Amino acid sequence: MDEQMRKAFLDANMSNIGDIKNPHKMSFYERQAYFVLKKAEDLQKIEQEMTPVYHPAISRKSRVMVENRFPDSFIERNQEFLQQKELNLKILMQEKNESLYSEHTPEITPLAQMAPSKDLNQLCYGDMKKKRQVVEKLRRDNEKEFVQKHTFRPQLETNNEMAQSKLGLHLSPPAYARQIMIGNLERESRKVLAEQNREFQELSVCTFHPETTKLPAYIKRINECASSRSRGFDKENSVAN
Repeated sequence: MDEQMRKAFLDANMSNIGDIKNPHKMSFYERQAYFVLKKAEDLQKIEQEMTPVYHPAISRKSRVMVENRFPDSFIERNQEFLQQKELNLKILMQEKNESLYSEHTPEITPLAQMAPSKDLNQLCYGDMKKKRQVVEKLRRDNEKEFVQKHTFRPQLETNNEMAQSKLGLHLSPPAYARQIMIGNLERESRKVLAEQNREFQELSVCTFHPETTKLPAYIKRINECASSRSRGFDKENSVAN
């Protein structure tokens, strides 16, 4: 419904067009007319939604091709199609009959006659098997050549003398324990010697040289008496115990 018809309908049935927004102010007949108008508008809207809006665009060239190709009706086109199909079948049958009664005799050369017979599997997959065998042979040859050139070969000792074990596993248990003890003592002595050498080097580098004063004679005598008394006291305690 266009805008003019809608306006004319409202003018004829409504006393106040402004009451459309508030149907409670309308009279009974005005509400019925408004609902009829609303129903007609809804039906028109639904019809517009159901109508396809997509129209494929056919170019002028395509339209001319379709018109020139199918100028006749459907029945005429179908009859032409059946006639063409029947003609193709006749041609195929004629070619088949000619192949059955052909006078051509294939010629087999002497070299082909000497070739061994092959079954269907060999005819279908023989070349593929040969190719795989050649590829496998080339792979083995390359691997063998690589191993010959790049394999590490250690130089073995040719002397027949028995190698001496550094751990002393050929010794008896007492001799092995004695060897371990001697090794520990040597290690401790080397450690002490290294420590003394380190202290000597540190002292040789040191530039501080303290000067000590000599004690008087009477202080020396007092110290000697005190040390002798302490030694005697320690001896008496040891005897008592």
